[in-house]
Amino acid sequence: MSERHWRLFVHDMLDCIGKIYQYVQGLSYDEFAQDSKTLDAVFRNLEVIGEAARRIPDEVQEQFPEVPWAQIIALRNRLAHGYFAIDEAIIWNIVQNDLPELETRLKTILTQYTRDSQEVNDAQSEQPENLR
Repeated sequence: MSERHWRLFVHDMLDCIGKIYQYVQGLSYDEFAQDSKTLDAVFRNLEVIGEAARRIPDEVQEQFPEVPWAQIIALRNRLAHGYFAIDEAIIWNIVQNDLPELETRLKTILTQYTRDSQEVNDAQSEQPENLR
């Protein structure tokens, strides 16, 4: 798949979410829909989010079914390949309603992974040296 650890792709996704928030900050839907530069920037970052999601191993995706991995990847494919004209209202809805929840879930994944990794490290350090 990739030599990068999957956590780095989660960080990439969070970085893109942060960029999207910056791009749309203070905009109404009409302003968003009429600003081609902002649309392009948001579309691009949604593509990167989908590409990063695609690179997270299946076993990790299965551990976190609360993240709509398939939908994120499908959106990326629609944006990247232009299967259909993209409705700005749908993208606006994703930005306003879905990204905050996705951001929370991704942060939870990183927190859980960090906590689980620390528990493994702690358990290993408690083993006698000849068993490590």
